[in-house]
Amino acid sequence: MDMFSAQKGAFSEFDVPGAGTGSGRGTLGGCINPESSITGDYLDASNVFHGYMRARDGGITKLDVPGAGAGPFQGTYPFCNNPADAVTGNYTDASGVAHGFLRIPCREGERDGECHEDNEDATARDTAPVTQLPSTVTPVDPAIRSRLPRLAPGPTN
Repeated sequence: MDMFSAQKGAFSEFDVPGAGTGSGRGTLGGCINPESSITGDYLDASNVFHGYMRARDGGITKLDVPGAGAGPFQGTYPFCNNPADAVTGNYTDASGVAHGFLRIPCREGERDGECHEDNEDATARDTAPVTQLPSTVTPVDPAIRSRLPRLAPGPTN
């Protein structure tokens, strides 16, 4: 029996507006959180990577880290989003150097670009989903990193 013929479920295809349509370009899914918000990246027609978040209702928020390069194969690469829609990933600057980032969503009432890095709700495990999806991205600051929850080390082999 063919492995795929036994699958049940539905597939939904989507493309981020602005994603390239040529060979090797387009939209890539990366991670989905429990609220069905998807994060990933797309390669545009100029071979520049950009990040995005796709809400459960299909709305798209584009994510470009300030300082990310705009040359071929540079840009923003989100990896994962938590239930509060905080996003982590990396970006490549104009010199080709990779950096990590943490995007913390704005609190209700804050405007995009005026978000505060001390938004502890963004890292809480039991936080209700964020209703405002801004595109503010902040490189990871060591002072913030110290306030993030620590994961227990995994098994060593």
